[in-house]
Amino acid sequence: MRLIIISGANGALGIAYLNYFKNKTDIKCAAIVRSEFRANIPNISVINADLLNAKKIKAEIENIDLSGISDVIFIHPVGKFKFEKTGKPEIDENNDGIDDEIYESNVETFLNVVNPLIVKLGKEAKNNNFISLAICAFGSISDRYNIRFWHSYTKAKNKLKNFIWYITQKDSYRGLIRGVFVNVSTTDTGNENKLRPFADKKYWLSCKEIVEQSAPLLLETSVQWKEIDIYKPVPDFNPDYYTNIGKILKKWNKEMGKK
Repeated sequence: MRLIIISGANGALGIAYLNYFKNKTDIKCAAIVRSEFRANIPNISVINADLLNAKKIKAEIENIDLSGISDVIFIHPVGKFKFEKTGKPEIDENNDGIDDEIYESNVETFLNVVNPLIVKLGKEAKNNNFISLAICAFGSISDRYNIRFWHSYTKAKNKLKNFIWYITQKDSYRGLIRGVFVNVSTTDTGNENKLRPFADKKYWLSCKEIVEQSAPLLLETSVQWKEIDIYKPVPDFNPDYYTNIGKILKKWNKEMGKK
């Protein structure tokens, strides 16, 4: 039996994953939500906790019943985005170059779940109950271009990716922890629509497309580490767009409805 744990499960991508896994045999699903679970999906275990409340999350993870579970898959489709028009973080009290809210939302929420999960599975291993763990997180395809208007987001996502890669390579975890990092193009979600209400969504990804292309990798235990790109090809798209700061600013201001 496998256990799928999805954080931010009230979001569009989290719900899409739950819908994908809900009818599969030998799979249980758990949804981590800050408020009431809003999706009409039966037979889902619900964990009510704020992902930034490390103490609460730790207690909830410790209470998860792993009887009969051979594989845990944690999917983290969570993370705030800010368009940083000045190229600098809005809030950066520790001067690390990453907006504090972006770091908390993308990285701390992730670590608050993963760290106690690893500890819990380590305790199981000491009792000769070896349960494997798959970890999945998300970034943007644009992150590789280090665009000044979302430096904080890119740096936070790179921290996530590096953490997952590192832990999958540790000899002590080899064979027990695997990771998938998914870089996506613009995705049709509620938050993206609020941020860019005037954008042309013709080539935006659907959450279903992301799930269908990434979920099989999470179920494949032979994949120790994999980074994939998921996007809809845009005719005549030129990657040089990502290096043209003026063009990016003009496009985003138009899509956000700003001058």
